[in-house]
Amino acid sequence: MNIMVTGANGGYGSYALDYLREFAPEANMYALIRSEEKGEALKDKGINIRIGDYTNLDSMVDALKGIDRLLFVSISVPGVQKNVVEAA
Repeated sequence: MNIMVTGANGGYGSYALDYLREFAPEANMYALIRSEEKGEALKDKGINIRIGDYTNLDSMVDALKGIDRLLFVSISVPGVQKNVVEAA
C-alpha cells in the first residue's frame, strides 16, 4: 500500500508521517513537498518524496499517481484545495 501525506514538512504532516510509519510499517510512505531540497530530511528517514504544487492540477495528478491512501493536510490559501481533491 502507498500512503501519501501532504504538508509533510509542517508540524502536523511530519507528526502524521511518523505515526503512520509505526501504525502501518508495511506501507510505502510518501511525502508531498514543493521542492527537492525540502525533502532531503524526509529521504534520510526513508520516506519517498514527490514534488507537487497545490496550485497546479497537472502537478498534483502526477504527484498522486499510484497512491492508495492520502492524508491531505490542507493549507489556508483559498481555492487550491480543489486541485488536490480533483487529482485524488
